Amino acid sequence: MAILGAAQRGDFDERGYLIARGLVPRAMCDALVDGMHAFVGGAGRERWYAAPYTGWGGMEMYHHPAMWAIRQYPPVHQVFSELHGTARLWVSMDRVSYKLPHHPDHPDYQNEGFMHWDVDIREVVRGEGGPAGVQGVLALTDTGLDQGTFQCIPGIHRRLEAFIKTQGADFDGRAADFGGETFERIALEAGDLLIWTTHLAHGNSANTSDAARLAMYLSMNRVPEDSAERRGGRIECFETRRPPNSRAFGGDERGWEAKQNLPVELTELGKRLLGMDDWPAE
Repeated sequence: MAILGAAQRGDFDERGYLIARGLVPRAMCDALVDGMHAFVGGAGRERWYAAPYTGWGGMEMYHHPAMWAIRQYPPVHQVFSELHGTARLWVSMDRVSYKLPHHPDHPDYQNEGFMHWDVDIREVVRGEGGPAGVQGVLALTDTGLDQGTFQCIPGIHRRLEAFIKTQGADFDGRAADFGGETFERIALEAGDLLIWTTHLAHGNSANTSDAARLAMYLSMNRVPEDSAERRGGRIECFETRRPPNSRAFGGDERGWEAKQNLPVELTELGKRLLGMDDWPAE
């Protein structure tokens, strides 16, 4: 039975994103929240506003067993499979988010949010960027509009060429002057998975509440054509509990995950999503 309905697919086409409400059980989300608190040394607020917390909210944890449990949870794979039209996908090995509320005594953590693309939209318009992929974020706790939640510019993916013409000569295809654009913040409940096209401008917003925003970045895309070259690096990343080899992922200077080396039991689905095992032909 399909998970995504016509309304969700319509949202994805027209607005650039969809939400699979309540996709992941709260118990699985809670297990990851516990893992995040173990990563920082405890759940108490007295630990806030110091490393390993970051000002923008990213937390350099990539391989906790609770993360892999979510990655290989069959309904998550099904949603992405329905979007892509194939089960042959690889899962991202991205981090989690723990965005703290603004505090007058901690200006370094008073992040106002941001808006950007993770692809160069100039290449997209020129037809050089390849087909659009998807990105996703899973809410681990209920997240209000003032809590640093996901924000985007709905529908901008349908008018990229016109938008580029409004930018200056120094436009790099990713960061932009969004003056005149309308940002939409989206409230989520624990277990909601929000998925958006890589052609949608997106980011997180200012957290002016009194609670942290906890989330997990999670996406699946088609197995790439150069999978044979990439496979070894992905497996090594998993086995050594290291972040992906990309400047976008700074890693934890303490090496907490590698030192802990918490056991992760991959299912048959998990091994295929990692790239450890091949997908059968469709």
